[in-house]
Amino acid sequence: MGKASKEGTALLREWQKRLGLEHWRIKLVDNLRPDDMCMENVAGCTEWSESVETARIEIMDPAYYGDRITPFDYEKTLVHELLHLKLTLIGDQVETLQERYVHQLIDELARALVDAKRYTVETPPKTTRQPPQVAESGFLDG
Repeated sequence: MGKASKEGTALLREWQKRLGLEHWRIKLVDNLRPDDMCMENVAGCTEWSESVETARIEIMDPAYYGDRITPFDYEKTLVHELLHLKLTLIGDQVETLQERYVHQLIDELARALVDAKRYTVETPPKTTRQPPQVAESGFLDG
């Protein structure tokens, strides 16, 4: 405990650059048991100091993830936690409706950013809906 994997460190540097967070000093700790994390029932969590732009990101060991609706995704979890830092001025403590919405938005943005990196228009994720077909008349079929 206390160190990040080589893969985790490489992803952290990549996403810090992509999100414009290079000036933040971030300690990444991964492959943690749930009991060793700062929050319960999460795949990742972050503690930060906005004023000095420092943070500690913790990511669970996938072995403890369990059988959940969505599979464990290390990179998406890391991006989600980094987006908390990017949006610190908005605030995202999950107490009010607005704060819960911000947290949901962070998760949606993390998923979209990781998908954008992994997939292209030519190779979309398998869960993508097919666009409607346009008939010769110029109107949508359907």
